[in-house]
Amino acid sequence: MLNAVGAYKHLIAGLNKPGDVPTTGWDNNQLQESKNPQNIYKITLAEPAEKILTATVAWNRHYESVYPFEPLPEKDANLRLELWAIDPINPNKSYLLDYSDSSVDNVEHIYAQGDANYTNYELVVIFSNIDDANQIPTAERYGLAWNVSNKQDSDNIFWYDLNADGIVNESDFAVLLNNRLSSFKS
Repeated sequence: MLNAVGAYKHLIAGLNKPGDVPTTGWDNNQLQESKNPQNIYKITLAEPAEKILTATVAWNRHYESVYPFEPLPEKDANLRLELWAIDPINPNKSYLLDYSDSSVDNVEHIYAQGDANYTNYELVVIFSNIDDANQIPTAERYGLAWNVSNKQDSDNIFWYDLNADGIVNESDFAVLLNNRLSSFKS
């Protein structure tokens, strides 16, 4: 399901660069292992309790430029997305709140609740295999989008009333089961 309003808010938030950024934004940037092996996006939340931070980074896989467009895995980079809770007064109290690091795809995603004791956060886009001595130095373009929102109310009936009749009952389970079975067929 596409959140068209959320996508529009991301778009109008405008392009951001590493450094201090607003609570909603995006960037189209590049990592270079020799010059800037990581980019850091700093987010400040006045009231982090009950806030959810989501972030997604995606990058391209590489292929030959002529038919049959064979994959070039030796040119592929692997990126990692990290979310840090930062204590500016005592950096030793900063900690890794969440991360996404998969070697099988080219998308990393974080969905994490803010820590009520921290108002400063850093989203870090970094090469996953930066310490691998066998890794050929590369540069990789990526797209990053992030958003901070209020934690959703899981007691809201709209999460469970799947047939929109105002009642949560076995009919809603039937809708869920039917949708699940339909997804297996397609």
